[in-house]
Amino acid sequence: MEFAILGDIHGRTLSPFEEYLDAERPERVYCTADFDLKESYREFLDITDDYRTEIVPGNHEHAAKEALDLRSDSLNEIGIEAQELAEAWQDSEYHDLLERVDDPRKQTHQFELNEQNAVLIHGALAGDTSDFRKCPENREFMWNRLQADMEPLNFSGPNTDYHEANFDQMEDMRYNVMFRSHDHKPEVTYRKPGRGVVTLEPNDGSTFVMRKERPYTVTTGAWRDGWFVEGDTEPENRDEPVIKYHKEEF
Repeated sequence: MEFAILGDIHGRTLSPFEEYLDAERPERVYCTADFDLKESYREFLDITDDYRTEIVPGNHEHAAKEALDLRSDSLNEIGIEAQELAEAWQDSEYHDLLERVDDPRKQTHQFELNEQNAVLIHGALAGDTSDFRKCPENREFMWNRLQADMEPLNFSGPNTDYHEANFDQMEDMRYNVMFRSHDHKPEVTYRKPGRGVVTLEPNDGSTFVMRKERPYTVTTGAWRDGWFVEGDTEPENRDEPVIKYHKEEF
C-alpha cells in the first residue's frame, strides 16, 4: 500500500498537495488536521471524493470547539485571533470536524504497515502539555509534545524522557510506528537497544526504513511549511516499510 500523510495545515492551500496526489495516486491519504481556516478543510474534503482518507483532529480543532485562548505562532501568521477562529468554526457548515474531538476514540487511527501496527495521532500518547496546563486527561493525545522549542517551555529540541515515555506507551498498546505532527519540525525518532533514543532530522527527499525491531515516531512536519510524508508498505527490494519526506515551496 502506498500512502501520504500531512498535518498542521494552518490555513495553507492544499493545491500543491493535490497536484502530488494526481501524479502519484497513493492508495490512502492520512491527515492530522490543525486546519485553522475552513477553506483548507473544504479543500481536504474535495480530496476525500477521490481518495480513501482518514483524519484525526488536532489541538487547534479542540481549541476552536472549546473557545480556548490559544497561543499560536501559526494563528499570528494567518492574522486571526483565537476567539475569531472559534466563532468562524462554530458558525461554519463544517462544524462536524469539531464534533469529532468529543469522541476520544476518534483521536487516533490504527492501520497496518505490512506486518507492523501503525497509529495516526496529532500529538502523542505521552509527552508535554505545559502549553495547555489545564488539558483534560482524555485530550492529551492532541496536545502532547515530544519536542519543545517554543515559549513558555524551558528547553529546546527533542526531549528523551518524553520519547521514552511515548515508546513505553506504544509498547503497551502494541504500536510499532506512530505518525504525528503537532511539533512542526520534521523528525524521525526510534529506540535502539544499547543506544537509547536516536533522533534524526530529515531533509527534503530523506528516506527511512521502518525496521521491525525498533519503535518509531515519525513527525511529519507542518504542511504550513510545505512538509508531508509518503510511504510504501511493500517497496521493491525491501522487506519492511519505507517512508520519504517531501517539502513543497510556496
